Amino acid sequence: MKFFITSWINLFYALDNSYRNTFIRTVRDELINTETEYANTINLFGNLLLNCELLEENADELMRDASTKSLTVKIQSKSCG
Repeated sequence: MKFFITSWINLFYALDNSYRNTFIRTVRDELINTETEYANTINLFGNLLLNCELLEENADELMRDASTKSLTVKIQSKSCG
């Protein structure tokens, strides 16, 4: 897994700044729009998202959706197990 993460990070830093911004926006929007657990996305791209001002563009939506999805997953896992 570490090799996979390193490969994505290396790819990210090989991109021009404008493409990096597009990449981060895509990851951010994927977090907002995902219907499933987002832990894998955070594990893979979390370090790239830290201190990223692009997250501020949709911070309210991201936090509301991420919090709701996280609680929903926890509630479903407790009621199924």
